[in-house]
Amino acid sequence: MQFYEIIVVYTICSFAAWVAGNICESVNARALRFNNFLMGPFSPFDGFIYLFALLILHDFGHNPAVFFVLTAAFIFLSKLALSYVDRYLFQRGGTGVRWALIIMFALISALFCLALYYFILPLAMALIYKMPENTRRVASLFINAFFIGVCVSGLFVYSTLRHGLNYLSSLRKELCDAVIGGDTLLESMNILKSLPEGNKKPDLEARVARGIKYEQDILRTAGRFPRLSQYLYMPSQSVKVTLAGMAEDAKLVLRNVLYVSFREDEENNDSFAYGLNFYKLLWIFFIACILGYMIESVFCLVKNGYVESRQGLIYGPFSQIYGFGAVLLSLTLYKIRHMRAIWIFIISCMIGGLFEAACSYIQETAFGTVSWDYTQRSFPLFGGRTNLSYMFFWGFLGTFFIKEIYPRLSKLVERIPNRIGITFSYVMIIFFVFDMFISAAALDRQRARHSGIPPSNAFAQFVDSHYTDEYLKTVYPNMVMK
Repeated sequence: MQFYEIIVVYTICSFAAWVAGNICESVNARALRFNNFLMGPFSPFDGFIYLFALLILHDFGHNPAVFFVLTAAFIFLSKLALSYVDRYLFQRGGTGVRWALIIMFALISALFCLALYYFILPLAMALIYKMPENTRRVASLFINAFFIGVCVSGLFVYSTLRHGLNYLSSLRKELCDAVIGGDTLLESMNILKSLPEGNKKPDLEARVARGIKYEQDILRTAGRFPRLSQYLYMPSQSVKVTLAGMAEDAKLVLRNVLYVSFREDEENNDSFAYGLNFYKLLWIFFIACILGYMIESVFCLVKNGYVESRQGLIYGPFSQIYGFGAVLLSLTLYKIRHMRAIWIFIISCMIGGLFEAACSYIQETAFGTVSWDYTQRSFPLFGGRTNLSYMFFWGFLGTFFIKEIYPRLSKLVERIPNRIGITFSYVMIIFFVFDMFISAAALDRQRARHSGIPPSNAFAQFVDSHYTDEYLKTVYPNMVMK
């Protein structure tokens, strides 16, 4: 396995671990929870556990039951070890080991690892191998350079501050030992100047002068590290460096760089769709399906001068890719909706491009059809499954959605009476399950007919007679059989 492949696997594992962790937290809290969410939906440490589990237990993959048991045991022991490290080395998690949560996480993670090993990772690798070699190398180089640059610069700044703050701390301790008061180094300097020459320690005044200049220099940088800045006014305490402290400081710096000031959104606590829960996501999916169909229809009318079917499902004015896209944007951007627009734009570009490419690949693999192909457009990516201009479109759409559309949509859904909202939610579920099932069956039979496979049962005969190629052509006019 090449290095860029490991990066891809680790990213997928981190996302899967984040999902598993939030499922456990949500079950434990009996409410929807989103944790470990800083730059995106990833859990870095648990991602490494998943990655090591898949690599170490690879030889047991021929037996799913054995693979499940060993993976659950490996993840359980790893999480248990991490909990003790947090508790005794970094003085975190003082309430003790959360045994039930660790066991639940291990079991859910083992199921996720089964899905990763047998389905998701082979699909992702097949998609990666369809990319040109140069694209893979450039992407790998960019990811490596970004992470190395961030790590090296962060460690350099942090170590410089730590050294400077320890110097100032020792200087204040020396001033205390010399019984020289003053709340600041500048006040201490004034006191030193007023002392008789015989009572002054050699070079202490010069060292305080250097300390004042040093303090002013590092304050400009240490201001971005509030945890470190507090040590400027602790005379006898050195800065203790732990991984937990470094992570906390990194979060504070990133918050200053990435986020704008904001006021928490007002939400209706009594609503059936309070917060970002299942019901709200369902309604967002439903509304986005309709809006997506309308947008596609208007775009086709403006571009081509005629109205054309842009349905994604056989029944109803729905474009499910927009619905799933809206749900994906809500899940991935909700916790970072107060970030600066430029960062949301970049994240939305990557999310939208990967989502569009994945949908195209799944459609081609599952049904043997292609609904869009950008190989003839400028800057095609992932074998023409998306391109740079459409990724920019996803970036603008994601930014506008989470900044403007989602807050209004959220308040609108929360105003729906609880009984009506819950009842209609389940009606929507039943309808969409049926619509997706019959649409998938019709497309599957279309591929089978083109392969010369006759219907094997009464349902297949019903699909062939009611959803002919001519009928499907009117519903999906841009779809091409591969």
